[in-house]
Amino acid sequence: MLSLDSLLHEFTNTHLVSYTWRGETSYFESPPLLVQLEHAITERPNIGPGGGGFKPTSPCNDNALLIKAAIEHQIRYDLPAVQQLHESHSLSNKLIHWAANVDYDYALAKLTGWREAIHGLNETIVPLRVPCPSCGETWVSTPSEDGSFRIDEALRFRINAESVTCTLCGTTWQGLETFLKAYSTE
Repeated sequence: MLSLDSLLHEFTNTHLVSYTWRGETSYFESPPLLVQLEHAITERPNIGPGGGGFKPTSPCNDNALLIKAAIEHQIRYDLPAVQQLHESHSLSNKLIHWAANVDYDYALAKLTGWREAIHGLNETIVPLRVPCPSCGETWVSTPSEDGSFRIDEALRFRINAESVTCTLCGTTWQGLETFLKAYSTE
């Protein structure tokens, strides 16, 4: 678990991130988490004429918007009005001020949750429509809120983590090659 200072640094400053691909670890600079959150809210691919890459647009990612709203709400909720920074201050400054004025463990827990949520915005999960090498099932049935059942693929490939997980039996294969080996020996 990261310290409160390390978490605040990740939220407000450019920081180093490690990424392992096929057994080789690389390090690169990552923008502050609050900047990543802003980008997730307002940027989408520009596929129009003459465009390529990304351009700022109106909000398009509801999950990112909800995370930002949760952070802003928590800051306002936890601090009395006389302790809050003026609205002209950046969210980074407000977050640092908030963390300095609430319980350490509470701030640590909240920042850790928000960090995971922001990282989750970049996590791409692809369902695989093949039988699980471990339990043999292709489909999993899960209850929905209205009492009916929803049928989904049992296997999920997490692209960023390079892992495949069966949601039915819980078996996880780290690395696509490991999964393919298990699948070919089935």
